Amino acid sequence: MKTLDVGCGDRCRGDVCLDIAHTKDCNIIGNACFLPFQKESFDNLVATALLEHLETPTQALREFIRVLKPKGILILAVPKPWLTNSSRFLLARFILNLPLTLLPQYLKLLFIISRRLKREPRIRHKSIITRAYMEKQAKKLGFAITEFTELEDLIYCYFPRRKRQKLRKLFQFKPKLYHGYKIVCQKRKK
Repeated sequence: MKTLDVGCGDRCRGDVCLDIAHTKDCNIIGNACFLPFQKESFDNLVATALLEHLETPTQALREFIRVLKPKGILILAVPKPWLTNSSRFLLARFILNLPLTLLPQYLKLLFIISRRLKREPRIRHKSIITRAYMEKQAKKLGFAITEFTELEDLIYCYFPRRKRQKLRKLFQFKPKLYHGYKIVCQKRKK
């Protein structure tokens, strides 16, 4: 079984890893909207936190379906619509609910993230992916959504592993903030 990871970044989850920029785990440099592979080349395709960064996510989904074999599995992870660059209210509510001991670390992290967004505009969100959008694309492009689940624990995505373990031990802190969706799709047979 051959797996393609599109937009792999520093963590490769497949046999072949493609990204727009060179990283340590990247095998191939390319664009998600124009994949450099033949039709029906892969059994599985993984795209984590990718679609929201594209101007035309529909074109990328077309390419994903093109390179998947019949009955191939497509696994996507996208943020919820409120976690886009304009989500000020919910972010403020989340910060106000943090324990006071974590607030300075989190504010420092937000400052680092905002500086990085100014330096690297390609990491900004350009599209909003909703359940309705995915169902419409599934009908149009010929795939079936088999699983649509919520991903949780936003804060643990931004802290390194050691700090996460310390936070759990010290504060028994585990917020139930659902920050994204995991979408599993299957390409239909022709």
